[in-house]
This record gives sequence, structure tokens and C-alpha cells, in this order.
Amino acid sequence: MRILVDFDGTITDRDGFDLLSRHHAGPERWERLDRAFLAGAITLRDVLEAQARCIIGTLDDARAYLEAETTVDPSFSDFVDRCVAGGHVVRIISSGVRQLIDASLTAHGIYGVEVAANAAIVKADGWELVFRDDSHFGHDKRVHVLDAQAMGERVIYIGDGISDFAASEFADVRYAKAGSLLDEHLRTRCLPYTTFESFTDVLPEVIPAAAPMARRDALR
Repeated sequence: MRILVDFDGTITDRDGFDLLSRHHAGPERWERLDRAFLAGAITLRDVLEAQARCIIGTLDDARAYLEAETTVDPSFSDFVDRCVAGGHVVRIISSGVRQLIDASLTAHGIYGVEVAANAAIVKADGWELVFRDDSHFGHDKRVHVLDAQAMGERVIYIGDGISDFAASEFADVRYAKAGSLLDEHLRTRCLPYTTFESFTDVLPEVIPAAAPMARRDALR
């Protein structure tokens, strides 16, 4: 079984890349980019590239800011350990910055997770993103789902945001952060999925946790 997990806003309580770019761009500039994206005037790749150019400072500066402003789900480490012990592959697939994700996982003692994400080149006049592919997403997460399925694997997708929409639609099993944009997207498309508040709610029937947990299934 292949378990694909978004990072920002899914493993963390808030979207760290959004917070970081908003912090550097200022609310007016950031919201102008966001409005253009939501209106369809620019692609996700375009908006991520523009947001990255707003970020001034080192990776260490960014790590310190995110450590203060975001929280990693404390149940994720145990979730990974149980998945790995059960022989399941866990992969983080993100539109964010790999260096920041790797640093966060290491800081929280989380190992055994593959990470596929964009990378950042730090420049004095703003960061430059090195995208995973040439798609208008910058990182087409559907590829990971389809590649795993082509190898005969069952795919579980766990996410929260717009960059997760397409990939989740192709997955065999879907989890959406409760109240997220992905929750709304899957609901309006009448696709079966399960909402979750923390990783103690995810796959308890396949990867048993230490104690019983409440879940809210949705087929709407």
C-alpha cells in the first residue's frame, strides 16, 4: 500500500509556505497574487514562483520562522512508525520547499518518510524555486498516484489544499483535513472520502493505533 501525504496544512496545522511568503510579501502583495490565482489568471506554478521571489533571507531564517509559527501534528511520527512497521510506503508529496520539509522532519525525529517536493535556491533578491516538473502545478502530484497504481499498489491520499485536488481524485482511498478546501472539493464532487483532525484518525482500521478513535466518514 502506498500512502501519499501532503505536508503544509496537512502534517502541519498551517500552510508554512503561504505563511512565509505572506510574511515577506506583505498582505496586499500576497493577496493580489492569491486573487489572480483563484480567478484563473495565473497557474499554481506562477503563484508559487512569485511567492518565492518575495522571500528574503536564509533557509535557517525560514526554518526558525516556521518553527515558531506552525505546529507539526504530534501524532504523525507514530503514524509513520506504524505504517513502516506494517510494510507500507509513506511518501510526502508537496508543492512546498524540500529543504524546509526535511529540516522539520529531522527536528521532530520523524524518519522513514520519502519526500518529493520542490527545492529552493536562496538568492539575495528573493528565492528561486526549482520545480519537480514542467506542469502548470510545478509538481504534478497525480504522477505519484498513477505511477504507484501502475505497479499494482493501492493508493491512499491524504491532503488539505488546492494542489491536492487532482491527485486525490485518482486515489483509491481519500482523506481530507476537516474543514479544508480539499474537504469541500471532494464533497461537492460526491467522491467518497474521510475527514480527519489528526493522524490518529487516519487508517485506524488498517494501521491500528494504541487506543480507539472517532472518525467521521463522508460520502456526500
